[in-house]
Amino acid sequence: MENDVNENPESERRRKRQKKELGNRRGPVKTRRGKTVWTTEKRREDRKRRRVRRREWKQAELLTEAKAEKEVRIITWNQQKLSMRPSNRRRLREVANWCMIRKWRIVLISEIVADNEGVIHLGEGKRQTIIVHGKKAAIMLSREWAIRWQREGEIKEWGDRVVSVRIGDLVLMAAYQPLWKYGNIQIERYRQELEEKLQRTRRDDIIIIGGDHNSSVGPREGENWQLGVCGNYGLGTTNEAGKDLLNWCQLNGLSWINSFKNIKDRGTWYSKKWEKWYELDGFIVKQDQRRKMGEMTVTKEDSFSDHRPIAVILKYQVKGIKRRGAIKTKKLDLDKFESKEIRKLFQTKTREWASERIGKGVNWTQMIKGLMELTEGVCGKAKRQVDSP
Repeated sequence: MENDVNENPESERRRKRQKKELGNRRGPVKTRRGKTVWTTEKRREDRKRRRVRRREWKQAELLTEAKAEKEVRIITWNQQKLSMRPSNRRRLREVANWCMIRKWRIVLISEIVADNEGVIHLGEGKRQTIIVHGKKAAIMLSREWAIRWQREGEIKEWGDRVVSVRIGDLVLMAAYQPLWKYGNIQIERYRQELEEKLQRTRRDDIIIIGGDHNSSVGPREGENWQLGVCGNYGLGTTNEAGKDLLNWCQLNGLSWINSFKNIKDRGTWYSKKWEKWYELDGFIVKQDQRRKMGEMTVTKEDSFSDHRPIAVILKYQVKGIKRRGAIKTKKLDLDKFESKEIRKLFQTKTREWASERIGKGVNWTQMIKGLMELTEGVCGKAKRQVDSP
């Protein structure tokens, strides 16, 4: 009975007749009654074109929002073995959705579980979230910051315990320091990994290192002790791991920014054994950029992890990438590629060059410079044309 009610024989015959009249043509066609009708393929193409146009407009709006922001909120959060494996991403989606609801666009996550490095994409458009992760740390970008990072070339560096991302002149690093009881070997390896990423930054870059540093830092003990590195605020006393962290910051010209801010309920992890709060999570910045860091807050959120997220406001409008060190293009004698011998020589040399650099993490600029040098060695520079007198 339901099929008899839903089916209309007249409309079915009209549809078949219209399909027969139109055929496979894409333009407007007149029917027997003189009505102009567009084909189904043309309508489908128009709908697809409108969807693409709307998506481009939304991305442009989000990009303008990101460039116009004069304050950036950055959060660091220990997620206690958050899985990045494809078979177990349910909790990751819940955390990303919760951060989207709280309007947290940049989140530096520590203590994750992953087999290797990678990039995870969740959602599209205004719900887009990108997670750049190593084996123990990750950076979560959403909405306008995810789109801006993609537009600027997806510049990233990752390792076992440190992940860094560049957006304009802002360099974000998510770090997870080993526990003090594991010995100096692992801590030195972690510090070496962090120092290598710091050395590859520029002088004018805004550097923010956030994560779980597994060290307790209290207020400054003396007037001249750790001046510019440690401030007058803290929770409890400074332990051995905290002193080691402050000494490392002093050697590299960095500051433990938590100690310069009077934070309400500043504890980020509660020890059930000792029944007291510790401030293990926080941010490290350059000493001359300490004034650009604004208010810090701790969010009382205990459903996803035993650590509480801590946020800082960066009072700075992030600029675009400066093209000071742009690669100068050279005029090469590309006419030599017409010969088969030159083409075969170029193919063999590029294969050798690529096989030598597999697994070494060559970035985009290094690859361009290497291929330019290789092409110049095979073809040579183009001869300068002399004007006729």
